[in-house]
Amino acid sequence: YNKSNIIGNTVELLKSKFNDSNENAKFLFVENGSTDDSYNKILSLTESDNRFEVIRSQKGLGAALREGMKYVYESLQTKDSILILTGADLPFGFSDLDNYLGDKTENKYDIHIGSKAHKLSQIKRTFSRKIMSKIFNFLIGLFFRVNIGDTQGTYVINLNNVNLLKILPTSDNFFATAEICIKAIKSGYKVTEIPITFME
Repeated sequence: YNKSNIIGNTVELLKSKFNDSNENAKFLFVENGSTDDSYNKILSLTESDNRFEVIRSQKGLGAALREGMKYVYESLQTKDSILILTGADLPFGFSDLDNYLGDKTENKYDIHIGSKAHKLSQIKRTFSRKIMSKIFNFLIGLFFRVNIGDTQGTYVINLNNVNLLKILPTSDNFFATAEICIKAIKSGYKVTEIPITFME
């Protein structure tokens, strides 16, 4: 949403991390009601690379996640694949992916959350932001019996094991990431947290 000023940098980072020889990589941008030129800009930046796809949704993080996950389920080849759900500004760079790939337990879990609460995460947050996150995730644990330190991070999902339709969020707002976690645990999927590095 309204990421016109940073989307060019994101595309360049993706292209450099996954070079042209990696045809198996796919990148899906979900433009969700921007009032700037985000949609046209992402189209022009990616038109020559068929690994990129752009769709639209209603405004809201949850709406974008829901439409993106449905699109992946219905339109992309998911066998032997992982899906990474992250922000358009790549807030953690590729630390979530790199830590997932370096996790010796990766095959034991269905979903890895790039977690700001992980003891090895490298982040800088204000004291008030830390307190708000702790309260939010405490309430998630209390009401939904979810023992996860940070449900608001990036998600790395093993598509061989996880049916995306079972974990689609219904919320249109920021609660959607917590909802994905809650639904995953209630569906019997194994969820763990991995460290991330916050990129400024």
